[in-house]
Amino acid sequence: IKYHPLTEPFQTFARRVDPGFDTALQRIQAAIAPATLHTSPLEDLRDRPLGPAELILDLIDMPREGLNPVDAHNQSACAADVEAMRKLNASDIDPDTLRQTKRPSLRETKAS
Repeated sequence: IKYHPLTEPFQTFARRVDPGFDTALQRIQAAIAPATLHTSPLEDLRDRPLGPAELILDLIDMPREGLNPVDAHNQSACAADVEAMRKLNASDIDPDTLRQTKRPSLRETKAS
């Protein structure tokens, strides 16, 4: 929504994308069997000191000593900003004006 002109509401997008995503995960699991595919939504990991890397560290039972916490990157905008960007994307604004209009929100999202 930040960088692409997605115009459909999130629920519509999720219903369209989720079946394909689940199918892809099933294919990966089948391809790597008998190993196990471990997944977790990124939003569930954002507050962990080492981010998504903690999942791997947990799986290999690696100690955390000497590892420094990291700042989150490429975080999603808040729901209100996402909806505002979706409405902008659906408007008749030309692409250059659209990018300029969305730019302040993108900077704030990157900084958070």
